[in-house]
Amino acid sequence: MQRRRPPRRQKQKESKKEEDDAEVTNIQVNNYQEDDKFYEKWAGPVLIGPFFPAIFAFFVIIAGQLVLATSTGTCGYDLASFVSAMIATSYLFLLIFSWVYFGDTFRLKIEFFSIDMVVLAPFKSMKWIMYYYGIVAFMSFIVGIVGAVTMSMAIFCVTTSPELYTFSLFLVVMYWLGFFIVGTYIFSLFFGGHVAELIKEQMREETLEEVEERLFREKFQVYDREREDRITREQFPLLLQDLGIFVPADEQNQLQDTFDPDNTGFLAYEEVKEWFKSLNAEANKHDKKIGNLSDDDDDEDDK
Repeated sequence: MQRRRPPRRQKQKESKKEEDDAEVTNIQVNNYQEDDKFYEKWAGPVLIGPFFPAIFAFFVIIAGQLVLATSTGTCGYDLASFVSAMIATSYLFLLIFSWVYFGDTFRLKIEFFSIDMVVLAPFKSMKWIMYYYGIVAFMSFIVGIVGAVTMSMAIFCVTTSPELYTFSLFLVVMYWLGFFIVGTYIFSLFFGGHVAELIKEQMREETLEEVEERLFREKFQVYDREREDRITREQFPLLLQDLGIFVPADEQNQLQDTFDPDNTGFLAYEEVKEWFKSLNAEANKHDKKIGNLSDDDDDEDDK
């Protein structure tokens, strides 16, 4: 009995399945690599970074409630509401901070109604932690702005309610100082590499090729006033004269025909620039060769 060969269509399906499996595997590997880079970059700032803000939030809760309970006098501006808002924001921040380390799964289970659902669960992704911290940061930013504006108008409360005014001023100053420090650090994590590269690029000395190209563009734009990246055939001899390049008249005509094969009457910037770069490259190569021969002659004289 002869074995039946599997149909060609079945082979194609099996081959397609193998290709799909390989593609999925590659995607998973790339995702794992990206996750590794993400965690390596953000694990410290997200998990350890909020430690000092948590200490400050704990202090705001204790000291703020004490000030609200013991402050005397009246103030024409509602500084007490600002302090209360800072206390509420601090509670929310500490709740998220503590849940990162001590969060557990809480289920709501009611057998009579056949209800079994997860009410609270630990953070399973660091991106979710960043998301909730971002919400608290936005809330505190709004409270900080309101506090700063209120403090700017409540200057006379320093005499009518000194305890409340002093503590509110302390909160505003410390909050914006911390906001500036944390914001600068996060900005450096996001854009620090790009800023460093930009500064490095700005401080880097130009190469000979870059200098030549910049000078060529400056000379070219003298005649390209419309910034169309082209000049006329009549302007080409003037450009050569400005660049200090001597080309016989007959060769100029040949060059222009090369740059403008369709006889449009215009010479494109890129075409002329590439010719200029190649001309300079040959000149630099020749100068370097002459310099090496001169060095060899000096060495023989020394011997």
